[in-house]
Amino acid sequence: MTSTRRIPVAEILKIIVVVIATVLVEHVVLFNTRARYSLFSDETLIREVNDRKLKFDYKHASAVVVKQDRAISTGWNVNTKEESFPAGQTPIYRWDGSGWNMEHDFCKWTDLPQCVMLNTTAGQTPIYLNDLKRDYWLSARLSKKQGWESEHIQLVLDEMKHDPEIGFLDIGSHIGIYTINIAKTGRKVIAVDILVGNLLRLCKSIQKGELTKNVILFFNPLADGHQVMTFRDQGTSAFPEKNKNPASASVSPCKESMSFHTATLDDVLPFMTFRRAFIKMDVESFEYKVVKGGRRFFSEIDVKGILMEWVLQKNAEGKRLVDEMLQLNYVPYNPDGSNNELNTKNHTSWPHDVLWRKRQQK
Repeated sequence: MTSTRRIPVAEILKIIVVVIATVLVEHVVLFNTRARYSLFSDETLIREVNDRKLKFDYKHASAVVVKQDRAISTGWNVNTKEESFPAGQTPIYRWDGSGWNMEHDFCKWTDLPQCVMLNTTAGQTPIYLNDLKRDYWLSARLSKKQGWESEHIQLVLDEMKHDPEIGFLDIGSHIGIYTINIAKTGRKVIAVDILVGNLLRLCKSIQKGELTKNVILFFNPLADGHQVMTFRDQGTSAFPEKNKNPASASVSPCKESMSFHTATLDDVLPFMTFRRAFIKMDVESFEYKVVKGGRRFFSEIDVKGILMEWVLQKNAEGKRLVDEMLQLNYVPYNPDGSNNELNTKNHTSWPHDVLWRKRQQK
């Protein structure tokens, strides 16, 4: 004859308490997750817990999470194989026409022999150089312990120094002379370039200098919309095919063209960990398209100033760029330290570079 074990009431109550506590914990976690993102989306967030990672159904939720400790915005897609890059690896992304992809293998390189120590205001840090014969302006000067645009770099640091929360965008980063200088001070930096050689060297400089926590890279051109564009590598810079560098006649015809899906400045918003920014922009006559593609960016991010190359803007498109910047409430200044405001009706006589400062609200 079998006997039925009677479960004590106290044990039953204990089981009930454990079940209720478990349910409450799950609801608290979900509530906190929803509350954290409620400023950006009131859509239902699809939550999965897997090894402490949060994943979202991008088809049904408008919030896009790049990484749990990074900024979030709405309406973009980020295609990822993993939630984040391994510790010590430089994060780098590329636009595929519909969303951002993590380029996990991009910064795995063969040996890059040309490296020097760069003197910054925050101390020395390594910088990897391009071939000195190809890059006889920047890399060759650095190899001789000479500076490069030191006055402009100091100008950027001075413009940023009164705000500890301001970050930096380096649009047209080259091998990263600005990016490395700013990141070395502890600032957050987003750098954009389209040449593989430049970004491979910048990747390695960032990792060798232990600056990976401060920098995100984008291997992509920025424009005023999404399209496929072809660029021609002119050594250490790239020009759009429809707007070739006048000096390109001396470049070998064997140079390969490069096709890219263009992204916009607005597409960079999900990666912004700072709400106030200073920008350096040097994109070989593409400045107008970059600014035009950032309408939402400029409305959401308080961009205090832009150091912009102007030498290729002394034309009709330069006039459109002036009008666009004035509409965004920026004032042009000579970046030579004189603090002289430039005449907006005579943009063809402006210097090689221009400093745009946001007009102070009265």
